[in-house]
Amino acid sequence: MKMNRTICLILITMTIFMISCASGKKQSSQGVIGKVMWYEGNFMPTMGDNSQRDKPIGVERKIYVFKPIKTTSLEISNNTWAKDISEEPIKIIESDKSGNFKISLPEGKYTLLSKEEAGYYINSFDGDNIINPVEVRKNSWTEVEIRLDYKASY
Repeated sequence: MKMNRTICLILITMTIFMISCASGKKQSSQGVIGKVMWYEGNFMPTMGDNSQRDKPIGVERKIYVFKPIKTTSLEISNNTWAKDISEEPIKIIESDKSGNFKISLPEGKYTLLSKEEAGYYINSFDGDNIINPVEVRKNSWTEVEIRLDYKASY
């Protein structure tokens, strides 16, 4: 009787363990990890004491991940804002209150954008004219800072 109880207990424990292992999500090994940072105020370079300069802060934002978007495929106002993007985002995620985010993505090149009141904010492009580019390599996490600096002075 005691042997049956022990075997039954072992089988139940093994079953629970196998179910919990099977239901767990597979950990992604690549993508983009970073921070959304808000820059507002004086960021002018100075000599000596920098204590008067403003400091960037991490902020909560929705981040839109697109296939690579070229500057030539959008209507961009003030060299900074895109109102409409005809492509659907691959993913939309949200950074936490400190600006931290992590997106699992397949290997490849992407455009990462934040949507502000005036539209999608654009502040960089690469030699191929890809807006806010980021490249994900196999089995690697690409670190980025999404810099929202349209209210900063440099």
